[in-house]
Amino acid sequence: MEKWLLIYSDQGATRSFQLVAIIFPIFLIGSAVIAYDFYNNELKDRFRMVRRFSSDIEEIGIYAIIPGTALLIVIAILLRLHQLRLMRIYQDRGTGENYIAICSRNVVRKCQIPFDRSCASACYFLYEQTYLNDILMQILIGNMQIRKQRFLVSDDAFRGNNYRTYMLNETSTLPRL
Repeated sequence: MEKWLLIYSDQGATRSFQLVAIIFPIFLIGSAVIAYDFYNNELKDRFRMVRRFSSDIEEIGIYAIIPGTALLIVIAILLRLHQLRLMRIYQDRGTGENYIAICSRNVVRKCQIPFDRSCASACYFLYEQTYLNDILMQILIGNMQIRKQRFLVSDDAFRGNNYRTYMLNETSTLPRL
């Protein structure tokens, strides 16, 4: 008999973690190459793509700040969502009180967070707001807290509602393990 039972599995978070773990370092390396080429070479010696970016920026002028800022905001929001999403939660079959959450440590590494029921809580105040405020608050602070660390979980990804409610101390009835 296995020691841990999988009670939460967010396939979307797992797939997006793998995608971001591959794409983000490539994006950083590409951006570094473009920045190096832009600052260290004359216009005629730059890569064709960098020359095109340079001419577009010169043509747009000060308004080039708008798409650049929008790109940075989108990247920041996506990285925040990447950081907030839990991939899996395992429950100890022996006691039923101990859990392990698998989440993103940084962009390319995962970490395990051991916790018990007393360390987990849901953020219910989020559901009393308008739809847009609810989305913004979930992006900023998530909808669940484990050991003073915020996460974003989907209620549909739990094995059953009884596992979720027991973990979050909403009920004292131990689910069948």
